[in-house]
Amino acid sequence: MEYYRLLLLSVLLTGVAFGAVGHVNATQNGGNADPFAEAGLDQEAQVGDIVLLDGGGSRSPAGGLATYEWRIETPEGNSQVPSCDDCVQTEFVPDREGVYTVRLTVTDEHGRTDTDAMYVSVGQSPAPAVTVSGSSNPLVDDQISYTATVESGTTPINGIEWRIDGAVIERDPEFDGGTHTLVREFSSSGERTVEATVSDEANRSASDDLTVSVREDSARPSPSAPTATVEGDQLVTGQQPLEGEYRIAGSDSDEFGSIRWYDENNQLGIGEQMTVDWEPGTHQLYALADHDGSTRRITFSDGDEVVADPVPDVELDLDRDGTDVMGQVVATDKFGSLENVSVYVGDDPVVTTTLDPADNRSTYEHEFSAALPRDDSRTEIRAVATDARGQATTDSTDQGQPELIDSGFVNTPVDSYHERLDEERYTAVHEIEIALNGEDPSEVPSIEYLKDSGLIEIKEVPNEYDSTTDTLTIRTEWAGKYPKDYILGFQMGNKAAGSSKFEVTPSPPEVHIDFVDSGADSHDRGYLVQIDVSDSFDPDGMGFKFNVADRDRTYSEDDLIGIEFSDTPKLVASDPMGRSTTYELDLYDFYVPQIDEMTEVSEDPYESGDVVLIDVRTEDYQIASPEYDLNVDLEIKNGEGVIESWRMVDPEPSAKDTSNVARQNAVKYYTGRVAIDAESFTHGADPVIVVSNPERSDEAYHSRQISGIDGIMPKPRNVEVKNIEYTVDTVIREVTATSRNERMSLEGAGYKLDSTSTVTESVELEKRETETTYSTETREFDSEYERDRFTTMRSDWSTAGDDTRTVIDRVSAWENSHYGADGRFTGHTRTITKYPHRSSVPRPKTVTQYKYTRTVSESKQTYVAQSTTSETNVSWVTQGETTAVGGAYRRASQSGNLRIGKTTKSTTWELSKEVRHRTTVALYDDPSYVQETSGTVHGELLEYPYTQRRHGNTDLKFDEFSVDATASGLRSENELITAVVGENDGLNADCQSVYEGVC
Repeated sequence: MEYYRLLLLSVLLTGVAFGAVGHVNATQNGGNADPFAEAGLDQEAQVGDIVLLDGGGSRSPAGGLATYEWRIETPEGNSQVPSCDDCVQTEFVPDREGVYTVRLTVTDEHGRTDTDAMYVSVGQSPAPAVTVSGSSNPLVDDQISYTATVESGTTPINGIEWRIDGAVIERDPEFDGGTHTLVREFSSSGERTVEATVSDEANRSASDDLTVSVREDSARPSPSAPTATVEGDQLVTGQQPLEGEYRIAGSDSDEFGSIRWYDENNQLGIGEQMTVDWEPGTHQLYALADHDGSTRRITFSDGDEVVADPVPDVELDLDRDGTDVMGQVVATDKFGSLENVSVYVGDDPVVTTTLDPADNRSTYEHEFSAALPRDDSRTEIRAVATDARGQATTDSTDQGQPELIDSGFVNTPVDSYHERLDEERYTAVHEIEIALNGEDPSEVPSIEYLKDSGLIEIKEVPNEYDSTTDTLTIRTEWAGKYPKDYILGFQMGNKAAGSSKFEVTPSPPEVHIDFVDSGADSHDRGYLVQIDVSDSFDPDGMGFKFNVADRDRTYSEDDLIGIEFSDTPKLVASDPMGRSTTYELDLYDFYVPQIDEMTEVSEDPYESGDVVLIDVRTEDYQIASPEYDLNVDLEIKNGEGVIESWRMVDPEPSAKDTSNVARQNAVKYYTGRVAIDAESFTHGADPVIVVSNPERSDEAYHSRQISGIDGIMPKPRNVEVKNIEYTVDTVIREVTATSRNERMSLEGAGYKLDSTSTVTESVELEKRETETTYSTETREFDSEYERDRFTTMRSDWSTAGDDTRTVIDRVSAWENSHYGADGRFTGHTRTITKYPHRSSVPRPKTVTQYKYTRTVSESKQTYVAQSTTSETNVSWVTQGETTAVGGAYRRASQSGNLRIGKTTKSTTWELSKEVRHRTTVALYDDPSYVQETSGTVHGELLEYPYTQRRHGNTDLKFDEFSVDATASGLRSENELITAVVGENDGLNADCQSVYEGVC
């Protein structure tokens, strides 16, 4: 037997060992094992406590954990978000009593998950307590100290307030517990109540007061204290600024010395009167007045409270699609007493909301839609916001079909159309002003114009919309071919809208003169001026003729007109309607002498910064009229330069020859010198010299291009920097990790975490669904009395009749013999010793017995009691995933039957690492680390030889250059280019161009 027991022990020990070995193997070969979530032990806390959550005990046999997700269910079944819902460690603050269910779900690198739950039982923390102590029988004018002793419980104290007879005397929002002292003097005798109130961060408060009997000192006279109160606006309403006016009133108010006004936070000012601009809210106002060495607190007769309640604001934002209106109404009340918001389309309400006093009544937003009448009527859409005091604000707009306000031409009359006239002379501007009545400007019906004969549409100007008046102005520009009145009709959509008229008035001939000869010797009577008028025209298209108003000369039908005179010329152009244009002495405004010579007086070659000197001389000219003083201007175009000199050469007559004829015979010319930058000749087109008459510089001018200038040094063009590099000493390398493993790997490589950014990409909304199941429990009794007694004592049980059933049982018995034994022999035997009954000489007898088993059945009547119970199960069913995260959280917070389920988030980690070594890089991270900048400056050299320019080739490449430049510090590409093609600034440039002017 001992050997058997030893063998059994060995087998048991072996089984334990094998079990341990199997567990280790499962851990080592855990590639298929699920992770293990550990949310921590259950906790107990109080309202307002910070509850710390730690999932650091979670693990994954298959490797690292990829994500952590915390979910908190409040006692009401709502969701609460911890400070970080995907961190290993996080926290939350419970705001009510009950049991909070905290679930932690972990996911490993293979996507397998596990969830663990823990429970936080939250109770109400002890409220603060305060006790006020101090003298209860002080003397008048004695300084008395009163002390508040505060016990804060488990929630920190966040302030104390002292009151005397209900009026606030002192506030200390920085007080955080312990003891606080108030020093006070009483200026008159009588009973006072000194009260201290403390509050904690859970918004709970406690108060204690002390009744004080202030008595007169019999050794001192008792002066009578002056009586006074504050009078003014205790309720300030209406539009901001909320201005209240206050003064000290009372029969003895003039007996006070200094009077200082205070609100709940600051001193407002001094004096017997005070005007205050209140911010919306409930405020405190009182005055401290000095009298006979003491200070008295003066308030309103019923306290120190001022209520500033502005009228609410309301705003309509509408969109139109034909007759369909979509809009949003936004109402705000800075006092937080918004009560009703309504929107009306005409007289029909489409939004009527009365806010629940338990809700936030500072802001209300609502979207709505409505249909406008399809006729031309205008419908007012208005929003009305009303607060609890009945103050109302309205925002309204008229909506309807677009409506014509006005139309017409704004600048009639104009000249006839002619392509050679200035556009402003013949352009008539037509305007149509439309009241949109809320319609979108882009949806206005098109305008169809009905044009009169001879009417020309020049162009359509972009429409102009005025949002302040909701009007649209449509502008078009028109012209008439001939002088007359023109009618322009138009339609808006399918409706006849109107017509407008503008006048085209006749215009005199437009005379353009080109001088053929400014004055040639004809005969003894004077000089012949010859002009070309072939470029003249009549804007009205009626034709015209020239007349020469000279006593010796009449006009012939030729474009070349000769005018012979002895003093002043006169030329008249007239059309058949009698309109004319006349030129007399101003005829010479069309004249300018031509350039006769241009001579290069400087010597080549020219380098950068040099100038080319050109002498300019006009042709000789004679002016027939000595009264006209001809002025000629000189300028340089298509190049940079200056006019060094420019003058008229006029031979002086002799002292004896002063007649007009002598002056007319004088031959004059202009001469001067220009200095042109040499680089102006390297850009393809050469500079141009222009002489002009300043009276008509747009018509009377002559120009000549300067050509044949050789020796211009080639200049670098198409310069660029290639292979720019930066030598850096210290580099901050910044990387972004998109997974925790990547972040841990980077941190292991020496990177430090700079910032973490988590974005919620999508959430699943879950809906609460309840299911009630019913179960019936029965009990059987052997007697009806026992059952009835049982149901009488238990109200949730009832009788359920009786039942008869067959009871089958298996019994065992020891038989003395196999013969006649009933049942089945089990194989067990026993030996017993039997002693004879009452034998004087006991003679025991040994008997062998045999164990038999048999089945026995019998019918049994039972009495049944039953109890029916119900069980309600709550489940959360997903409603789908959405990327509108903010809206999902708002819906979940506003409904007790919705909550946030699965949350999909993406987290990125910004890490950086400082590497301290010198290297050459193409891009730098920090400008302060750049020690040296280098690069290859490459470009082309271009020149423009005269022989090439004459044949039109103005882009001849002369050479190429390449420079390796290196500079200390950070340099831009332009700095490297300037160093190579400009003056030497100390760079080490190894120029490889054969052209010495560059390298």
